Amino acid sequence: MAVFLKEVEMRVYLRIVSAQKIIVSAGFIILISFFVIPAMASDRFVNHGDGTVTDTKTGLMWAAKDNGSLINWHTARSYSQNYSGGGHTNWRMPTLADSQVSTTLKIKTSMDTMLLN
Repeated sequence: MAVFLKEVEMRVYLRIVSAQKIIVSAGFIILISFFVIPAMASDRFVNHGDGTVTDTKTGLMWAAKDNGSLINWHTARSYSQNYSGGGHTNWRMPTLADSQVSTTLKIKTSMDTMLLN
């Protein structure tokens, strides 16, 4: 009976040690993500300081902010065609695919945010 109890205690001990290793590993991964992920995101977007931001992954250049008011699609399109942010005059409305990329990246976008063509 004593041998059986020792065996059970050993199994419990090994499970506890295994669980501790998993917890420490998960904690290490979470800790690393606090430093690595923000650095990756900040390296991806370049703010040119002239009202434009470039996504280095997609090569798209975005207006750093929208026009500041709610407007419909037609007004936004006209606004984008006449916009000259960052010294550029060939701005266009983002396509659905462009908007999905920026939404996935949690970039604040709206239909009146423009994209350099």
